[in-house]
Formats: sequence, structure tokens, C-alpha cells
Amino acid sequence: MVAATPDKTLAAIFPHPVRNASTVFGSTEIAIHTYQALYGQAPGYTQLSGFVNQIGTSNGFVWAASMVAVAPFNGMSDSDFSTLILNNMSITPTSLTTTALFGTGRQAYDALQAALADYLRAAGIANRGTVVVQMAELLSNMEGETTFGVYGTAATSFNKQSSANHAYSTNAANTVASVVVDGVGAIPTASAEGIWVGITSKGTTVNLAILENGETWGLYGSSNLLTGAVYGTTTTNGATLSGSGTGFNFVTRTSGTGTFTGSVTTKGSISFNVSDGTKLTGTYDASYDQSASLANLAGTYTGGAVTGTIAPQATTVTVGVNGNIYSSFVSGNLSCTTSGTATPRATGKNVFNVQLSFTGNYCALGNGTVVNGVATYNTTIRQIIMMGMNSAKADGLIYIGTR
Repeated sequence: MVAATPDKTLAAIFPHPVRNASTVFGSTEIAIHTYQALYGQAPGYTQLSGFVNQIGTSNGFVWAASMVAVAPFNGMSDSDFSTLILNNMSITPTSLTTTALFGTGRQAYDALQAALADYLRAAGIANRGTVVVQMAELLSNMEGETTFGVYGTAATSFNKQSSANHAYSTNAANTVASVVVDGVGAIPTASAEGIWVGITSKGTTVNLAILENGETWGLYGSSNLLTGAVYGTTTTNGATLSGSGTGFNFVTRTSGTGTFTGSVTTKGSISFNVSDGTKLTGTYDASYDQSASLANLAGTYTGGAVTGTIAPQATTVTVGVNGNIYSSFVSGNLSCTTSGTATPRATGKNVFNVQLSFTGNYCALGNGTVVNGVATYNTTIRQIIMMGMNSAKADGLIYIGTR
């Protein structure tokens, strides 16, 4: 694939259509295709009726423009938007066929994703809706495509999904939008669950842990210096990702809330824009799929602890084979004892639930404070990362140590 340029048409990115295999036509087809491409869902019965009336006998471009002029689509980068609609239209590294001309499915997908992002950039954000309508029409006509042999499987899946969505959306009993599963043609909602490692547009490295319930914990820094942390929630809809949370800046000792939107592929890649203008791109860390083992976690760690109000302090932490956690600081009349537990989460993934209690007159979070959070363990570098928040979610503790 070659990158799109401003004078290149969308059809030039794809092989020429060979036949129309779609079973949905007209304004209904435009509505069903576009909603699937944007949300990975079928619209509810009333929604579809409204969309069809708005489109009328037009080409649907004006209606589609209104659909993408709202969050999260109007805040997404061209690359993120390209990834979102490709995945929701069944175009993935595994649905594209390996060929001598275009390489593996992954190579064909990466080239197409980049070319589409370039095309979107050239077309401008106001024309994103038009691009979606045109892409869906092109893809729906590619079942059995043999000239290049790349998109046939993806087209078949997209058309099956569209037919299933049409059956759902034309049933008056279905009043809300929904992911529709029809077997082969189903496009499930992507999962953001896992550990993700990436870099931001500001050059900072980020480690995120997104749990199965959407709870999100993260650290960021640069030059081996921890400079901040985040805590929030993440949800997915199709391949669209969104969330909100609180960021803690360890340099300025300030905190603030924000939101983020983007896209994700299950155990693949993640990309989102934060409301403060920061962009993150990252990849899945397969260490999340290891089993959480107290036997592996047990040991004495040397490292540093930091809260939202104090600078990093050298701290030694011991984790017993039963998951008991202990640390103590004493200097003259000043003292703080930390005790708690680490328990493997029910998912069996490489994440532990952690609860810590602080006792003493020199505890940064205050005598009697209890924090709840998570811990991860990297067996390769023998490193533990613990993150916890107090009950008000206004401050917390981060500990990074090795043994």
C-alpha cells in the first residue's frame, strides 16, 4: 500500500470492487454501515428510523458529517479514527489475506491504516463522515475480490455483520443500540484490559494497568524518574475507548481531573487523547497474562515510596509467602509502620489486590490511614509496583522496589 495524498481518491487505496454482496440498500444501508463503523453496534429501532428520515434520498454525506461532529470522534486524531473505523468494519490484521504483493495480513493492515490516516488528514475533519460512507460502500462490494486477494474475507464479515445489524434494528422490540453477535460476522467490543506500555506526545513513558472492571492505574516518568500517576476508569464500545480520572503530578505536587478518548485493539495497541492535549500510544504487555503467584511475589524489596505530597523516600518492604506486607521506619521518636496484604485477583492475571494500613506519628498519609489498590510483579527484573488510594481518592501511595 502507498500513503494517500491530497489528490488521491479513496477508491485508489482499495482494489477495485468486484460485486455488490450487501443485502441492505439505500438510506438504510448508509445508516447501518456508518453506525457499525463508528460504534461497532446496530442502532435501535427508533434510531434507525430517524437516521433513514434524515438521510432521505441523499448520499448521506451531510448526515454522516453530523454523526462524527460529536465526541469522541471530533477529538480523535486521524490515525486513531482510521484504526477505529477499520476495526469496526472487520478490517484487522487477522481478517486480511496474506499475499505476495501486500505481504502478511499485519503488513497489509498497517499499510492500509497509515494510508487511510493520510487520506483523512488530506480530506479534513469536516469530511470524515463522507470518508466513512464511501469506505463502507467500497468494502461491502468486495466479497470474492480476487484481483489482489486481500479484502474478501473482511468484506464477507462486514456484510454478515451488517445483515445481522439490519435484522436487529428493524425489529421494533429492539429499542436501544447494541452489539449484535451473529457468529462468524460478529464484531465483539474490544477489551482494554491488561498492562499497557507506551509513550506520550510529551516524551514521557507510561505504564497502565486497566483491570477487567475498567479500574485504571498508571505511572509516568522520564529518564528513570517517576514524575506522576493516574487513577480512573476506562470503558470500551466497539473499538472506541473512553474514560476519566485524576492525575497526580509529583514534580509540582498538584493534581487534576481529566477525560480521554481513543481506540484500542484487544491485546494489541492502545491510543488516546487526554483532555489536557496529551496523546498516548502504547502496546500490550503480555506479562499481564502470567498467573499472579504469591510464591513469586514473596521476598524483601528495596526501592522508593512516594505520595502526592512527599518526595520519594528509600523504603524496604517485605512480602511473605502468605501475602502479608510489612515495612517500618523509626528515627528517634518518629515512626511509621506499614502492614497489609496482597491477594491475587479472581481473574488469575498478574495483578494483586493490595490493602495497606499506616500506624505511627510520621506517616505521610496520616496515622490510621488505609489505602486500597493493586500490585504487579515483573518476574524478569524481579520488580514490584504497588499503587493504592485513600478512601477519599485524594491521595495515595506508590512503591517501586526490586529484590
